[in-house]
Amino acid sequence: ANYESMTSPLGDFELGLSNQGETIRVVDASGNLVDQVDYGSGGEWPELADGLGSSLELVHPDMDNNLGSAWRDSDESQKSELREYSMQMRYESSGVWHPTRDDELHLHLVGEGYILLKDVSFARPVSLFNPDSTNLLLNSDKESVNSKSDSGWVFQGTHALGHYADGEVHLKATGRGDNRANRVEIDMESLGSSTEAVLTFQARWIYGKPRMIAQTADHAWSHEFLIDVPTNLGTPGEANTAAKESAPPQVDQLWHSPAVPTENDDVVVSAKVSAADGLEAVRLAYIDDSAGGNEESLFRKWKRNEMNDEGADGDAVAGDGIYSATISDMKVDGRIVVFYIEAESQGGEEFVFPQGGSERPAMYVVDDMTDNFELRTVRAVVGQRDLEAISRGSTAKFEGKYPRSSNHYWNSTVIYNESEIYYNAVIRSAGSPFHTGDRANLGLKGKWKMPKSNAWRGRIKTTYDQDPTSGRAHNDRVIRYWLYLLGHKINDNEFIKFAVNDERWVTREEVETPGSSDFMNRLWENGNQGHMYRIDDEWDFGDNLDSQRNSRNAEWNYKSPNGHRPGRYHSEYMLRSRETEYDFSGLIDGFRILTETDYTQE
Repeated sequence: ANYESMTSPLGDFELGLSNQGETIRVVDASGNLVDQVDYGSGGEWPELADGLGSSLELVHPDMDNNLGSAWRDSDESQKSELREYSMQMRYESSGVWHPTRDDELHLHLVGEGYILLKDVSFARPVSLFNPDSTNLLLNSDKESVNSKSDSGWVFQGTHALGHYADGEVHLKATGRGDNRANRVEIDMESLGSSTEAVLTFQARWIYGKPRMIAQTADHAWSHEFLIDVPTNLGTPGEANTAAKESAPPQVDQLWHSPAVPTENDDVVVSAKVSAADGLEAVRLAYIDDSAGGNEESLFRKWKRNEMNDEGADGDAVAGDGIYSATISDMKVDGRIVVFYIEAESQGGEEFVFPQGGSERPAMYVVDDMTDNFELRTVRAVVGQRDLEAISRGSTAKFEGKYPRSSNHYWNSTVIYNESEIYYNAVIRSAGSPFHTGDRANLGLKGKWKMPKSNAWRGRIKTTYDQDPTSGRAHNDRVIRYWLYLLGHKINDNEFIKFAVNDERWVTREEVETPGSSDFMNRLWENGNQGHMYRIDDEWDFGDNLDSQRNSRNAEWNYKSPNGHRPGRYHSEYMLRSRETEYDFSGLIDGFRILTETDYTQE
């Protein structure tokens, strides 16, 4: 879905296909429908084909291609090659922060992506006075074991899934990076102001957004690298990389009932299951997660129940392609149950759903709390280990990968009005570095994202906070009303009742994120094709991100020295559209006019 034009055995076509999903129909000369695909992204559908480099590939022609389980992301990982990148510039300390903030190198991506780095060197250039150009990076040949960047590479927050192995830095991001806890960091020898420095490395793109930001901790040396992306992405007219000789089983349309059981309820798990060459087995795997059941050591203890389509053990109708199984041994108030389905075809092929299996399972919680609210309800079911990572992810148990300012999203099942179930939604706490204590409590304020194939009210991303109960219920609403009076388009908001697992219900304000692509694409003709920035304080952090911090207000002035570099601004004006382009020129030109030119109000 990344191609504006395609060539097929049927002829040449000019087709503009949406990355996020749409309906495609093939009809014959008489107008009869031959085939139809209503494809999507995320949830039951693959994710990397949504603008991250892959194309959607059908696994086998005998599969039902109108279901997400018939499709996979194409494998683009071997198309790129290592090439060298280098940038030399003068390090000029701005003097804003303490003078030793030149002793850390930070790397991060501008969004979800995966880039491989090798032979990373930060050094003074070769000269008469510096003939050997020694690498200033400390312990750059190892990964830190204690989350301290003087002992090697540290991977945190949205970049926590990265690692160092076999001489390569695996820069793997699940979302945007920043200068807080969402980047890769390593210590280096101090540069000293007014010093030339050159960053050199080899890199190759694996998937996702190819823009990498490199900077010292105080942004005085910064550059944005665009890593080469192969021009032959996808597999139009070629054999699918995901193709199999035998069709795997398909599992779709998963649900459990009741959505929120009490300790008196059996829970029936059902799904649409099929296999082109017949099913050998369909099993429901599940385990109690309340005490940390998604710990790796407990994954070997998953229970398994056979699922059936015989009108028995919870199955409603025999022979309708819907398989069911009953969970009857988890009737404990407050218990979190995680589960997924394993299907095996008679040809020996296997498939699990949700497709993350035990790593990203579906979930439900047993709760005897019965309340009737006039407000809409939102319940987020989150695994115990993930909740611990949110509250104390900077500890040794989590290798320091998730400090409170981490923006990493965690697997969740979101349930609206105790009836509408959305598996593999993701959620995280929110709040500025002033509120790191609040971020330990997922119920206070946060953000969740729906699978893109299951947008709700036309949006994927939603935020929530405690303004209605903290004496600030009028803040956002007054501002929205002023914008409305001015004829400006505004974002949705609504008071809701919110709960995490079986915690008590609390009143929160649910707000459509005003800087999101959902919002801009919904309300403006050109959607998110303009330049959107999120304004924030400028921050300086020590190694203990939860407490060692300094801040100053974002400014509207042209910065000196090196005011032409985006790195001087991007921590105050965070780009929220067209991130890969990383074009700050209009913003910087505006600041230059405000700072250097006499002008009238007109």
